[in-house]
Amino acid sequence: MMTLADSGRIDASVVDAEIARLSDSWQDGAQQALAQGQMQDQMQGQVQAIPDPAVRAATDPFDLVQLDYVLSVCRRSKSQAEAGRTLFAVVCRIAAGQGQQQRQRPVGQVPRQIRPDLRGGEPVLA
Repeated sequence: MMTLADSGRIDASVVDAEIARLSDSWQDGAQQALAQGQMQDQMQGQVQAIPDPAVRAATDPFDLVQLDYVLSVCRRSKSQAEAGRTLFAVVCRIAAGQGQQQRQRPVGQVPRQIRPDLRGGEPVLA
């Protein structure tokens, strides 16, 4: 407050302004906490849809958050394809770029593929 006060003096108006500023910031923080709590409640609702409580209990909290997101995307999507595009958007963009590279390969050049060695050795290039 000292740095904001005119002429380095703290008077009632400076104190009132600081109280108002702090009250506003506390309300913003409370609203954010409320929104976060509502989001967590909503997430718990999605995960509670898993019918077997033993499965829920045996799943890590990190995985439950991911599962909740996947369930919410699936419920919002109009089709399985739309859900897949939403969930795997980055992978699809990378694959599309690789597909373009494949189309630009010179004619007659055969792509090399890796196939497993059925005898248990290292994979080999075909």
